[in-house]
Amino acid sequence: MSNSTLPLVLVPGMMCDHRLYTHQAVALGKKRQVLVVHVEHGRSMEAIACDVFSQIPWSRFALGGLSMGGIIAMEMVRQKPERIAGLALMDTNPWAESPDVKALRQP
Repeated sequence: MSNSTLPLVLVPGMMCDHRLYTHQAVALGKKRQVLVVHVEHGRSMEAIACDVFSQIPWSRFALGGLSMGGIIAMEMVRQKPERIAGLALMDTNPWAESPDVKALRQP
């Protein structure tokens, strides 16, 4: 299976849900399976990444994340790189989460 036909997992950013990727899921879903995961806020990035993995039925997939979703995606690659066939990071950064940003996720 090529990377262009592997299932695609999309991780939304902070305060976003599946609606963020509606158009992409429809367009890309014509040629591959697409899953937009639900992100639980308020815990560590490590715990969120574990929760996201629990939602994914495939052993290998392409992964994309926007903003905080990109940070989660990077953590997923750190935890289980063998499962990630390709990675798209959009409007994100590679830095550790600051206490100020973590506090915004808490409510």
